[in-house]
This record gives sequence, structure tokens and C-alpha cells, in this order.
Amino acid sequence: MKQEDKIIIAIIISALIIAGSIFFSIKLTGKAVDNGYDNKPLSNNNLIGQHIVTKIIDGDTIIVEGENVRLLGMDTDERGYPCYNEAKERL
Repeated sequence: MKQEDKIIIAIIISALIIAGSIFFSIKLTGKAVDNGYDNKPLSNNNLIGQHIVTKIIDGDTIIVEGENVRLLGMDTDERGYPCYNEAKERL
């Protein structure tokens, strides 16, 4: 086998390993999970002050008086993942 063929095979194997690592890291971390809630920014930013939390969705999402609110700087497991219940209870 020629040296060029060995290099090409090594490049292909390396690319497959990198692609597989990226794919499985996304799959295992759950970053692409759809939790069924609309995560768009609030249309009105007048939620400053005291308000009533009407529901806790998970460890980083709450509903405040009908508005879905994601907490900045928080990233917890979504429903169906190992620490979902603990994160939700803690919040």
C-alpha cells in the first residue's frame, strides 16, 4: 500500500471519529430536545418586580403569570433525562 493511500485512510478514519464524537455528544447532552414549550423572548419586558410563579416546568423554566420564562445562565435536564426531577424540585 502506498504512503498516499495510508494518509487518505487515516484522514477518513479521523473524520469519522470526529463526526461520531460530535453526533453522540449532542445526542447524550440533550441539547436538541424539544420540551414542547415556546422559548422565544418575552414580547413585553415588564416582568420586573414581584409576580406570581404559576408553574415550574423544569429546573430552568417557569411560567410567570402566563408568560414562559427561561432563567439565564441555567441549563438543566429536560423531561425524560436523569436529573429532571431533582432540578425541578430544587427550583
